[in-house]
Order: sequence, then C-alpha cells, then structure tokens
Amino acid sequence: MDHTPDQMRQHLSTLFESFLTERELLYAATPNTIKWYRAGWKAFEKYGHPLTLPLLRSAIVGMRTAGLAPGGVNAYIRSWQSFCNWLADQGHIQKVKIPTIPQNRTTKATVTAEQVRAILRCRLRESPTLHITLPALQRTHALFSIALDTAARWGELVSILRSDIDARSMTVTVRGKTGERRVSISIEGLRALQRHLKTHDHERVFCTRSGGKWDYSDSRRDLRKLFELAGVPVDLAEWHSIRRFVARQYLASGAGIRAVQILLGHQSAATTEIYLDADTERKRIPHNQLSPLSRLS
Repeated sequence: MDHTPDQMRQHLSTLFESFLTERELLYAATPNTIKWYRAGWKAFEKYGHPLTLPLLRSAIVGMRTAGLAPGGVNAYIRSWQSFCNWLADQGHIQKVKIPTIPQNRTTKATVTAEQVRAILRCRLRESPTLHITLPALQRTHALFSIALDTAARWGELVSILRSDIDARSMTVTVRGKTGERRVSISIEGLRALQRHLKTHDHERVFCTRSGGKWDYSDSRRDLRKLFELAGVPVDLAEWHSIRRFVARQYLASGAGIRAVQILLGHQSAATTEIYLDADTERKRIPHNQLSPLSRLS
C-alpha cells in the first residue's frame, strides 16, 4: 500500500530518531554532534527530506539561492550524508553520494610558540577589568595546559574523570566525538592535572564549582580572558586553535603524518591534513638533504 507524503515523513522521522539513538549509544555522539545532525534534518526538511541525487542537487541549489554560504551548506550536507549512509546500510534507500560545494581552502590562524609561552608563564591574578575569579582563571589555565599536552578535543578534555588518569602508564582516557580513547600525557601534564585536582574534590576533573559539566561557551569566554591577561590577541582564543597548534608542532618536530593522526584521534589521514598548513610545512622540509638528485649526484 502506498504511503501519503505525511506518512512517509513520519516514517522517515521515526528512522531519524533511531539513527540518533544509535549514534548516542553505540558511538558516544556528544550533544553537540546530535544538535548538528538535527540541524541537517531541519535544513533538508524544507525540500522534503530528499534521498535521491536529483532531489538532493535541487535542494542544494535551493539553499544557495536562499543565500546560504558554501561552508554552511556543506556542513548540512555532511550531516545529511551521515543519515543517508545509515539509511542505505539499513536497506531503506540506495547508496547516494551527495556532492559538496567546492571551497577555497584557507589556512586558519592559530597561536604561535611565543604566544603559548606567554600564556603558560602568565601570572594568574584577579583583575577588575576582566571580571573573572582567580579559581576560574586557574581552571582555564590548567585546561589550556592539558589541551596543549594532549591535543585532545574540548569535549574529550571535559569528559576526564579522576579515575581516567593513569600516572603509571602516563595516559588519560577521554570520551567524545570518536568514542573512548586513551591519550598520552607528559610528566608536566600530569603535574598540571595534580595541581588542579587539589583545588576541588569532584570526580569530574574540569567542572563547575558544584562538580557539574563545564559549559563550552563559558570555557571559551574564560579562555579569552586568559589570553587577554597574557597579552595574546583574544581572536585566537579558540580551543580548536590549540589543537591545531599542537598538530603543527608535532609535525615540525619530526613526527610523521601517521603519528599526528594518532595524536588527534582521526580515523582518516585526510582529516589530519586539514589541520596542517601545507605551504608552511613544505618550507620546513630539508629538501636538499632528502632529494634523491642531491644525494646521488
């Protein structure tokens, strides 16, 4: 029996909720990731939730005609692609590859080594102009230090519990976008954690005063104030900027792309390459030493 459009939409909506449930329970998708999936659903809802290539192309044209920037459209496409892949795996639709809109690749600004040193050596103090307490500054500085040491995502860092810290193996267990994984931590990183843990008795390492989950917006606000106190431009105060800085430092120190991929917890090396400034990294390569022509002539 054929379904009406309303029945089809309801059926698809039920499947979408099953998809989200699976992502949460089997892949530990964070609330932000679930929110991203829902944003994709809402974006394609205006075009009848298309599932075939011709209808998908028409929807993308509609988004661009409505004034959406290529980056925004591509974000919705990646979200919808995940759901379409799931539908195909479940046997509901034929596999479809949604085309994305080409974008000019730009190198995102990140902190420099000098700026990082300034933040690490910054004397933490309360300031009437910053409107932030000393404990909040200390918590932010500790999180900055661990982010710098592990290159973990913000969501992974705030997931750390006291029981996740293994000083013997010098690892920390984190949970986030890609599920649960163990990351290496240095002696300095362990010391920073130990100093921070003396400031509260809660199980969650980076938390609110009551032990609850630290809100991303609040942490970003505090990071900007830490940067301001250290004399570093606040427009660089992004947790992901620190992650990008660590990746580039790793590569510059001689680690290969595979090592950086493991550090960042990426499933694909192609994702890792997005974090790297190809032109800058090319200039660091000792080409005269590595070139077969130079070595064999």
